[in-house]
Amino acid sequence: MFGLSNLAPLSRIATVEMGQSPSGNSYNNDGNGMIFHQGKIAFGNLYINDSGVWTTNPIKIAEVNDVLMSVRAPVGDTNITLKQCCIGRGLASIRVINGKATPTFLIYSIRSVEGDILGKTGVSFDSIGKDGILSLRIPVASIEEQNQFTDYALSCDKLKFEGEIYIVMIL
Repeated sequence: MFGLSNLAPLSRIATVEMGQSPSGNSYNNDGNGMIFHQGKIAFGNLYINDSGVWTTNPIKIAEVNDVLMSVRAPVGDTNITLKQCCIGRGLASIRVINGKATPTFLIYSIRSVEGDILGKTGVSFDSIGKDGILSLRIPVASIEEQNQFTDYALSCDKLKFEGEIYIVMIL
């Protein structure tokens, strides 16, 4: 929809917080503390699910509607948070700058440049750092155009999901 003519670094519309794992002795499966995500294991289609792991010592915290990105192999997968959570070293939290973007537009924008993300490699395995995320060139659009695009994209995703369910039902 936006083409390649109006691209800008992600840093123009968002900030990035890299995850940091809390002490292992603070983890639990009893629901004590804050939900903890180390990587993409609880990622859904668009929104992250509960991981089943909590920490009583959160260090790096993602807020509601932040986009989480997997920063270690596999690199580039994204989801949106529905509630505040602690993020470990395998994730980065990307937060829109108020008035510059919407979380849904941000996630679709990042997904549109996944090929660029997958091309960035670390020493021993694929990874991306804060500077790499902030320098990603993504589409820039007015909030009105972003809302029009996300309405369309969400409709397409809904049709795709319904089609997948139908295929499963007839098989």
